[in-house]
Parts: sequence; structure tokens; C-alpha cells
Amino acid sequence: MRSLAEWEQANPGSMHDPEWFRRDVLPRLARVKLAEIIEAAGCSKASASDYRRGKRTPHVSTWEALADLVGVGSVESSLKCVDTSTVEAR
Repeated sequence: MRSLAEWEQANPGSMHDPEWFRRDVLPRLARVKLAEIIEAAGCSKASASDYRRGKRTPHVSTWEALADLVGVGSVESSLKCVDTSTVEAR
């Protein structure tokens, strides 16, 4: 994905773990108002709805804001409990 590659180039050393997002953030988005997701992710109402229902995964650049919104620590802090050999690091 081009936008992911661009984000990784602009954010060297950042980590992203799709499993962390699906496990820790996504279930909690179901209780969040669409307007709050829209503001945190900077997306459309349709995209926010898709994210909240788990139909689509938002771009990794929004994960930190969404994690903050639902009260979950960052992906970096969660990696202390994750086998980092399975996590893509840049």
C-alpha cells in the first residue's frame, strides 16, 4: 500500500501491529460515537462507520489517536507483552 510505505518512510522506527489494533482498539470502537471517530481519525462518516464495525482497518497513522480515544496504550507500549519477532518494525 503506497500510503503505508509513505507513512513508514516519514516515521522511521515506528511500529505497527495489526493484531494489536484488532485485539485492543477495534472492539472498543463499537462504543464510541461516529463523530468522535471522525475527529480522531480525520475521516468521513462512512469510513468511521466502517472502522467502528470492523469492516475496514484505518490507516496506521490514525491508530495512536484511535487508541487514545478508547483509552488503550500505544502499540509501542503493548509490544512489551508481544513477541516482537512477529511485529514489523521500521
